Amino acid sequence: MLRMWIASIAAVISVVLSLVCAPLSFAKSVGAVATHSRAATAATTSNRKLASKSKQAPPVPLLMQGDQSKAVAVLQSKLITLGYIPRAVANLRTGGAVASGFKPSSGSRKLPSIDKQLASLYQPGAYNTFTRAAVMTFEAANNLAVDGIAGPEVAHALKVDLAENKRNPFGYTYVEVSEKSPETITIWHNGKVVLTSLCNTGVASAKTPIGTWPVYLRYLSQTMSGVTPWGTTYTDPGVPYVNYFNGGDAIHGFVRSSYGYPQSLGCVELPIHEAKKAWQWIHYGTLVTVVSPG
Repeated sequence: MLRMWIASIAAVISVVLSLVCAPLSFAKSVGAVATHSRAATAATTSNRKLASKSKQAPPVPLLMQGDQSKAVAVLQSKLITLGYIPRAVANLRTGGAVASGFKPSSGSRKLPSIDKQLASLYQPGAYNTFTRAAVMTFEAANNLAVDGIAGPEVAHALKVDLAENKRNPFGYTYVEVSEKSPETITIWHNGKVVLTSLCNTGVASAKTPIGTWPVYLRYLSQTMSGVTPWGTTYTDPGVPYVNYFNGGDAIHGFVRSSYGYPQSLGCVELPIHEAKKAWQWIHYGTLVTVVSPG
């Protein structure tokens, strides 16, 4: 009888223990699952962060002469805002509407006597000589390599200058060389004629080509040497105020007994004192247009 009573008590204890331990076992199981879930979530979050860090910003488009795109129009708009492309010129081609959300400053100066001529050179959305020249001037103003290519460095500098409203420090200069007799050079700066002078262009066997180019290289003084079209060599030391605009053709000072007719080997020669004045107005990217005598 005693044995049966003890066995009954043991059975009851066994049942009670099973009921108590089951929740504990379940809790441990749930805790393990929760711990694993938190670890998995943490790992996923970490991977997402790493993936986010590994994603690079979209590459800045490399823009150069010959390109036509919306990116070029946006670039031009920024150059207008900062005064590297005259607002009056842009307005003549766009009817006052400038691409993208950048609004040109109301302080942009108009070029009343040559704006139509410059407008004929400007093409919205097209990276032509006109836009390349503006980029070159911008590069010079920001101490960048003057190559006329708008890449990441130019894009960054534009962003900084726009934020700081840092405008074109040179103003806008344009040069026209007329081969009509007597030959002359005229320089405009911010819409005003600042220099008119007699000049010399290339002789018949070394003509100065007709067209428009930006100034890409400058020397305060340079020794020029080479071979003439008739086969003789020459060396001219100390040629002053040199502004190259097309290959070996440059605007510079040179001593002649007279000026106003073809005498050079392709360069545009000015009296020394006039070349000194021109040097002060011309800068990297300044457009030089050579006009035929006709």
